[in-house]
Amino acid sequence: MALKRITKAAEPLAVLTAIVCLYGQPGAGKTSIGGTAARPLLLDFDRGSHRSAFRPDTVQVESWADVAHMTRDDLAGYSTLVVDTAGRALDFLAAAMPSTEGKIQLKRPSGGLTLQGFGRLKDDFVSWLRKVNTFGLDVILICHDKEEKDGDQRIIRPDITGGSYHEIVKAADFVGYVAKLDGRNTVLDFNPTAQWIGKNSAGFPPLAVPDFAADPEWFAGIMARMKAALGGIAQRQKEAVDKLAGFRGQIEFAKNAGELDVWNALIEEAASLGKPLSLQAWTALKKAAEEQGLAYDKDAKAFQAKAEQREAA
Repeated sequence: MALKRITKAAEPLAVLTAIVCLYGQPGAGKTSIGGTAARPLLLDFDRGSHRSAFRPDTVQVESWADVAHMTRDDLAGYSTLVVDTAGRALDFLAAAMPSTEGKIQLKRPSGGLTLQGFGRLKDDFVSWLRKVNTFGLDVILICHDKEEKDGDQRIIRPDITGGSYHEIVKAADFVGYVAKLDGRNTVLDFNPTAQWIGKNSAGFPPLAVPDFAADPEWFAGIMARMKAALGGIAQRQKEAVDKLAGFRGQIEFAKNAGELDVWNALIEEAASLGKPLSLQAWTALKKAAEEQGLAYDKDAKAFQAKAEQREAA
């Protein structure tokens, strides 16, 4: 089979799908927010969809087998899969896991997972998320909140079992906390704070959640902005590649010029690129200079011919 077209490092990558984790207290409106995404389908693991005032099309999940082998055709006509809740989905997945796999014990006699079982759980769930993404769907993971102590600080995070928490937060492009600040007005905050976990690749300020009767596709617009921001990250990566390529071109010029002034001018040029580009540029510059018989003098902060350094010593 022929290799698909290769996207060059300097070419932008279009971001077509995103994974978002929304968490908060019961009744904060998390499921309703998911219902305002683009053409959503709700997987109701928690059996709480009837409490949402803006419930979309819904599958009331009885067991993990109901969703384990979903196909692209099953999800035709939908653009967003809302998993409510991720914690309960993991419970269903854990219940469906075998007690052993070969010689590996996945469950204890009590039915609880072993360390290897938790590893298998997180791997299987993240693989399932990625499969849904390959169908071209966005995924919204709804979670309850959980307060934990971190030293003297108490911090709120999504209530996700075991090591699966870290893998899901890593897999998610955005993680937002839904809070009712005064008992009435709801805010969605993707920013990490001293009080709660967040992940905000788009630099969103805290977002006031509107009346969905007036704005029934609110989160569809937010997710469009998310993917545009992720595409912007790809664009910045392209610009970084272009800058580094330009600097490598200046190194080639320095090789042809063969003058110390030209090499030393590139030291300041490398530093001006800013992290992390400056480190990559300096590494390339130092290697090329050494190949030309030059060495960096830390005291003079300049390149010198190696022979000159030996005479000075």
